[in-house]
Amino acid sequence: RNADADADGRTREGDAGSASQPREPPREFEILPEESGRVLGRKGETIQVIERESGARLDLDKAAGKLAITGAKEVQDKAVELVLAEVSYMKVAGEDGQVLKDERKEKTTGDDGGTEKPLPTKLWVKDREAGKVIGRGGETVRKIMEASSTDVKVQKSEDMRRGSTEREIRIYGTTEQQKEGLALVLAEVTWAKGESGALLKGTADGADPPERQEEPRARDHGP
Repeated sequence: RNADADADGRTREGDAGSASQPREPPREFEILPEESGRVLGRKGETIQVIERESGARLDLDKAAGKLAITGAKEVQDKAVELVLAEVSYMKVAGEDGQVLKDERKEKTTGDDGGTEKPLPTKLWVKDREAGKVIGRGGETVRKIMEASSTDVKVQKSEDMRRGSTEREIRIYGTTEQQKEGLALVLAEVTWAKGESGALLKGTADGADPPERQEEPRARDHGP
């Protein structure tokens, strides 16, 4: 059965496993809400592939990043493996749930392993300029991440709120890394605002800066 998106943003998948396999209680996980689109894929293609290859049923709450996987134990394990390949962070649901993957932590934890990871820098850019940050085939955002040692996540257009003209960008790393990453992102756009709503670049109305007009040339009337 194809994935059906409910009005509240939850996506339910088809029946899990086969009748010969004992069904386990659903296992619940947490992923980053901004990475829900990676699990869903365009028009639900990725989550359908995960269900088809694992035999599990997936129930994803996009807004909260909550994921429930239903099926036999082997089926659930296979689905978890496939989801892990799509995301940078995943943990078992609950306050004390086991972290199954956290690539951000590997990038931002100090050499002694004890440095706490600061909250990411959040900013918003115009939807039409988000492509400048990403670049052709992701080339620009990769260069930004390599130059600043950060992890930069650009919201996908399909995850934007209806009617919105802005896309969220999150920059993960140490405080200094985030500052450097922010400067590199701002260099690619003409308008951006921060989490508090304060402008980081551009004008309040978001209009593009006026083009510089050339001075009119004096006519040469001859001798």
